[in-house]
Amino acid sequence: MVLRCIFFFLLCLFFVSGSGCGIRVWSVRGYEREFEAVEKAFDAAAERPASEQASEFRLVANMYQGLIDKGIRSGQLYYNQGNAWFYAGERGRAIAAYRIALRYLPNDARILANLRTASGITNETKINSDPNNTSSIQMESGDGILAAERVPFFEYLFFWQNRLGVYEKVLCSQIFAIVLFVSGLLVLFLRQRFRRVFLRFSVVVFVLTLISVVSVAYDWYRFECFSYVVVSVETAEPRKGNSLQYDKAFIKPVPFGSTAIIIGERGDWLHLRFGESQDGWLQKTQVVRY
Repeated sequence: MVLRCIFFFLLCLFFVSGSGCGIRVWSVRGYEREFEAVEKAFDAAAERPASEQASEFRLVANMYQGLIDKGIRSGQLYYNQGNAWFYAGERGRAIAAYRIALRYLPNDARILANLRTASGITNETKINSDPNNTSSIQMESGDGILAAERVPFFEYLFFWQNRLGVYEKVLCSQIFAIVLFVSGLLVLFLRQRFRRVFLRFSVVVFVLTLISVVSVAYDWYRFECFSYVVVSVETAEPRKGNSLQYDKAFIKPVPFGSTAIIIGERGDWLHLRFGESQDGWLQKTQVVRY
């Protein structure tokens, strides 16, 4: 009876891992021609006269958005869209696209380099795939200093969290789950002398599977349960309320390219959280939402 209960639990864990915790895996099946057409449009826009390139690249970026709206997800797709937005002169939108691309390709040197260029920061500045990674410039608020970048304890513990792409995490969890499932079957049906060996092995694989599933779940929680913004104006001055009549939330303005979590919305204003605890209101026209 105990072994049956264990097997049932392993089966549940197998299906949870196999589902990827609700993360959709990107596939180009049925969209190859559309994808190639957008890439050709990108190349054609680059050959247009300089005066026409901005409008052409804006159209290309919207074509990429059309593919995204159909459910296609990949780091390369968002990277290409970021390039299109950058050449269209929409640096804020480019930063947003690059940051999403880092979820899928966190170690891609091209994405990191273009993100630095679009943000206007130096190559020495560290950039990670955390969407809530704030500007490297500390900003003073009425209550103290707004922290520049603090890595959550969970990401210290799960040190690979920002080093592996989301599909790599899903793949690892599925592989561990398959091994665990097979090992569980062997524990049930092998003879007693072999059962102990595979039981110990199953315990180790179970721990690895559980850790990998938690890692995928955290990725889903961080990217799917929150909405983020990029400050798209050179300097923004968050207010303590949703009106220009309210006092400034910070002593210094928030620089271009800073990111924040959306925690509220009222009319044309967004209530944003910068860093770990500091919050303020900005007009929607001052940010790019992603």
